[in-house]
Amino acid sequence: MSSPDPLTDHVRTVIARLQDGALKNRAGAVTTLARLRRAPLNDPTADPSVYQVVFEGFPQQYQTGELPTHQERAAYVAACLFSHHQQSKSEHMHRVSQSSPGGYGLGTAIRRLAQENGTIEPDSAVVRRFNALATADHDTEVIHHVRGLVGRLRAANLALDYGRLARDLADLFSGERSRRERVQLAWARDFSRPAPSKRASTPSVPSADSTTTH
Repeated sequence: MSSPDPLTDHVRTVIARLQDGALKNRAGAVTTLARLRRAPLNDPTADPSVYQVVFEGFPQQYQTGELPTHQERAAYVAACLFSHHQQSKSEHMHRVSQSSPGGYGLGTAIRRLAQENGTIEPDSAVVRRFNALATADHDTEVIHHVRGLVGRLRAANLALDYGRLARDLADLFSGERSRRERVQLAWARDFSRPAPSKRASTPSVPSADSTTTH
């Protein structure tokens, strides 16, 4: 699936390639994901070899100034989180929904997590953690809560669209109120919809070559 946003498309391409390599046990992908798991979430430049993988072909309009842009930080954090999500998994933990132009977003994934046990009402502990993320004011808080939720998704074998996550994180990291509110509203809307059945909601798996980087 291709989106009109170059950041989303780039991250989907990178993650799909890493995922494909990991599932096929290719040494390069396995090594890169291990490096990403060890990398600090707050410093995209900490490991040059990881930087090259995540940012090769990165949209140039998002690479300006002397410090990492919020788009660069978001792409890096998404890649790091995926490395934890996919670890030791034989299933695709990054998925893109063909039925939704916006992708398989965090709100939808967390709603499925909250109703994983078949309950009518969402699990209150998951709801509290999701609300803490949605109301977090600082980047460090956002990263902390997202990482915790990704851990829960991993334990439940629930996938996430990491391209859309990167786009959402970039808006949150931007510091602009309108962009933060857009993300909060999108997550709230997705979460408020009842979780679809697994048969109806099975998302497509993008191949490493199926997404075009702009």
